[in-house]
Amino acid sequence: FGAKASKASSAQSRKKQLEKMDIIEAPESLQTGRRPKLVLPEPPKCRMDMVVMKGAEVGWSTEKPLYRDLSLSITRGMRIVILGPNGCGKSTLLWALAGRLPLSKGSRTTTDGLSLGLFTQDLAQELDPSSTALDVVMESVQEVDPTINTERARAAMGALGLTGEKALQQIGTLSGGEKARVALSMFVLVPHNLLLLDEPSNHLDIPTIDALTEALRGYEGTVAVVTHNRAFCDRFSPTHVAFVRGDGQVSFEERPVRESDWEEVARAESAMANAMAGEAATVEKEAKRAAYEANKKKGNAPKRIQKIEKEVEKLEQQIAKIDEDMVAKGSNVEAVYELQSKRDALESDLEKLYAEWEELEALLS
Repeated sequence: FGAKASKASSAQSRKKQLEKMDIIEAPESLQTGRRPKLVLPEPPKCRMDMVVMKGAEVGWSTEKPLYRDLSLSITRGMRIVILGPNGCGKSTLLWALAGRLPLSKGSRTTTDGLSLGLFTQDLAQELDPSSTALDVVMESVQEVDPTINTERARAAMGALGLTGEKALQQIGTLSGGEKARVALSMFVLVPHNLLLLDEPSNHLDIPTIDALTEALRGYEGTVAVVTHNRAFCDRFSPTHVAFVRGDGQVSFEERPVRESDWEEVARAESAMANAMAGEAATVEKEAKRAAYEANKKKGNAPKRIQKIEKEVEKLEQQIAKIDEDMVAKGSNVEAVYELQSKRDALESDLEKLYAEWEELEALLS
C-alpha cells in the first residue's frame, strides 16, 4: 500500500510540474505528421571571388605538408563536391579553405562581406548533454540572429528528422546520429554565403538526405561538400568537382561527377590499403591527431573563452553568496562546515576554469 501511495504522490507531483511548464507548439506540418521543407536562409551579398588560395602549402605538420603549391579559387554560385580516397586529405583541404588551418607557405585571401559556415562531425560532440536539443539550437542561432523563433527552429529540426518529442529531449539521451542532426540544424539556420560541409550525410536516412540536398540545390549561395556518399552526390548536383589524390594534387574542374571518379576512388583506396598493410603508422597518426586537436582547440578558443567568462562570473557569485551565509551563520558550526565544503568545491571548479582560460589565451597569443 505504501508503494502505491508513493507512486500516486509522485504522479500528482509530476502532473503539477507539467501544468506549470510552458507549452512549446510544434509547427503545423509537424503536428500533422508531415516533414516541413528545409529552406536555407538567403545568403548575404558579397563579391564574386570569395576564397582564393595561391601557391599554398598545407598540412598538419610543416615538415610533411599534404599539399604543395596549391592554387584554388571559389567564386560565387559554385556547388563543389570534393572527392577522393579515404585518408587523402579532403577534410584538410576543407579546413584550409575555411581558414582554420594556417598555411605554411602561399596565401589565402577572402572577399569583403564573406560569411563562411563550416560544418564538421565534431560539432555534435561539443553539444551540452544536459540541455534539450531545441534549447541548444535556439541558444546557438540566436547569438547570430535573434529574430529566429522557436517555430522556425523546430521546422528545420523536423526537416532533418528531429520530429515530435526528439526536439525536446536532452542531448545526452540522443544517439550519435541524432546529435549530428542537432548540429546540422544549428548550421542550416544561420545565414552564410559560403557553406563548407564535411560528410554531412553521415548518420542521415534517405528522407533526410533528400531534404538536405533539396535545400542545398535551392540555396542561392556557394557550397563545397566533402562526401563519399554517391546518393548524396547525385542529389546535390554539383557544378564543379575537386578531386583529391594521395600525392597531394588536386584537380578542379567545372563538370558533373562521372562514373570514372568513383572507379578512381575505389582503385586508390585499394592501393592505399595494400601499401599501408603491415606498416606501423600509429606514431604518425597520433601526431596528426594531436596537431588536428590543437588547431581545432585554437579555432574554437574565442567561443570557449566567452563561455568560461560566463561560468566564472556565475561561480564567483555563488562563492560570494556562500561567504554571506557563513557570516550570517557564524555561530552554527555544523552549518558553517557544510558551507565551507561547498565553497571549496566551487573554488576547485573556479581554479580549473582559470587554468583553461590561461591555456586558451596562450594558444591565441
